[in-house]
This record gives sequence, structure tokens and C-alpha cells, in this order.
Amino acid sequence: MAFVLADQQGWLRGRGKLPFEPVVCGDLAALRRAVTDGSADFFMWEHFTTKRHYDAGELKKIGEIPTPWNGWHIAAAGDETDGRLDEFVTPALAKAIEHFQENKQEAVDYISSNMAYSVEDASAWYDEVVYPKELGKVDMDGIKGAIASLQKAGVIEHNDAVPWKTVLGGASRAWGEDARAPK
Repeated sequence: MAFVLADQQGWLRGRGKLPFEPVVCGDLAALRRAVTDGSADFFMWEHFTTKRHYDAGELKKIGEIPTPWNGWHIAAAGDETDGRLDEFVTPALAKAIEHFQENKQEAVDYISSNMAYSVEDASAWYDEVVYPKELGKVDMDGIKGAIASLQKAGVIEHNDAVPWKTVLGGASRAWGEDARAPK
């Protein structure tokens, strides 16, 4: 996300070069300590997880940057023809998502009781969550956007061969077995 911020602000100094040195601080508690004691100038973390800290005056919110890619994915290792994902995981996850979407109050109660969110914040988070319509389908535009961000950041080269069969499983057919990273 540091590269996304630098790109949005026009701070990138050539491919993959930031105008600042990111400091790895650890978990959220360590990040809060770092900005309080001055060993870090700022940090980026998920909105609702940090909201209670700036609501309490412990932190100051200075901005927000949505990620240019999906917030979550399911990844699995192994033979794509195994079938266990399609047979067991995908239907179970679809059932859980359906239950979640049909039982907002239950979800909000659980989140506010177990994740240190206020009821209002849990409800607002719930209202923002979007799930894919087809769980077994890869969002190719999302993948291309993430790759473009990684290329701009210098993490991968434009001409790097990407083993799409490994990265995307059956969805790799869209680009072939070992295509070049999309431009």
C-alpha cells in the first residue's frame, strides 16, 4: 500500500523507488506505539479495525486509501483436478455467506461482541462488505489490477513469465499455461 500511496501522490522516484523507507513495526499495537513515540510518521491499516483508536483520540486519521484490488481471496495448493475445493469448500463457504447476508443482526452482534467494534461500526462494516456472485470464478480484472500495481512498484517485471496455472488454477486458461504478465 505504500507504493499505492506514493503512486497516487506522484511521489514515486522511478520504478519501484519510494521517497521514504517503510518501517516494519509489527502488529497494530506496535504500529500505534510507533506513531505515538515518533519512530514512525504514519501507518496504513484497515478502516474499521483502527476506527475505535482514532475515535478515542489515541490516533489521528489523516486519510483513507482504498485498495486497488479485492480485499480477500481463497488460495489452495495442490492439484486443481483434486475436486475438494469445488466439492466441499466452495459450497460450505457459499452457505456461510448466504447465512451471513440473510442474518445481519446476528452478524453485527457477533462482530461487535468478538472483534471490539461498536454496534454502529459493525453495522457500517457489514453494509460495505461485498462478496463475489460466483465463488469459483476468478476476477480477472482484479488480478490484472493487482499485477499492474506490483509491476509499477517494481515487485514483478512487465516481462516476468507468470505461471498462471499455479496462480489461478483452472482460470489460467484465459491467458494460457505460462503467459507473460498482462500489460
